[in-house]
Amino acid sequence: MKTRFLLLLVGICLASFSSVAQNSDLLQFNQERLKVNKTAMTVLGSWAVANIGVGAALAGSSDGSAKHFHQMNVGWNVVNLGIAAFGYFQTRKADPSSMTLQESI
Repeated sequence: MKTRFLLLLVGICLASFSSVAQNSDLLQFNQERLKVNKTAMTVLGSWAVANIGVGAALAGSSDGSAKHFHQMNVGWNVVNLGIAAFGYFQTRKADPSSMTLQESI
């Protein structure tokens, strides 16, 4: 365990002494990472909106424990939608060219 931690620490230290080529790789990595994050947040948000709609419709036509289940489903997907919106807008305002190696990690 200590050996892995030491190797990770040495790797991070060595990576911090980056050259121009590595900066180019870091920029490309950050651009791709932000693109994947934006896509993931769009999928999560779409899934949440669909679940809110279906859950609300089913809650209106159900009673008893089924109604409570669908209401809970709507509630959890409101949380998912909030997470997706926050993540999406954080990704949109991020500038991959200004990120250091430490920020990328």
